[in-house]
Formats: sequence, C-alpha cells, structure tokens
Amino acid sequence: MTEMNAQREHDAGDADLRSLRALPPREPDHVHADVLRRRALAAFDSAYAGKPWVNGAARLWSRVGVPAVLMATCAVYLTLAIRAASALYP
Repeated sequence: MTEMNAQREHDAGDADLRSLRALPPREPDHVHADVLRRRALAAFDSAYAGKPWVNGAARLWSRVGVPAVLMATCAVYLTLAIRAASALYP
C-alpha cells in the first residue's frame, strides 16, 4: 500500500479534511508579500537606527551562528548516542 493510499484511507471518515482537499490551490500574492517584507525591514531598521552594529550582529547570528550551534548540538548528541549504544554492547 502506498503512502498516499494509506493517507486517503486514514482520512476517509473525516469530512473536514475532504472539504479542505476539495478547495482549489491558492497562488501566493507576491506583491503583498513584498510590501510586508519591506515594512518589516523598515520597522526593524527604524527600531535600531542608532545602532548599526545590531543589524550586522543579527545577520551574522542568523546566517552563521544559528547553523553552527545546531550543527554542534547535533554532533554532540550523535557522539553521546554512539557512546551510549556502544556501551550496551562491549
């Protein structure tokens, strides 16, 4: 049984899911999304207008810091998991 068939079988009794699936797909509104993004960036820039280092620090943290911390956390967890599993089978 394929995954799609299993999902359909699982959702067969749910009328809400059937009605949601019957709705036509909606295309994203790129114009409004761009306006919203520009407003958010303008609000951020006006909030930290006197502190240009905050913009650079926030960008550095979000582009380098967060991925590095996540990678380090995964590496430490994987190391501990392998050590624990290898301790079970000496």
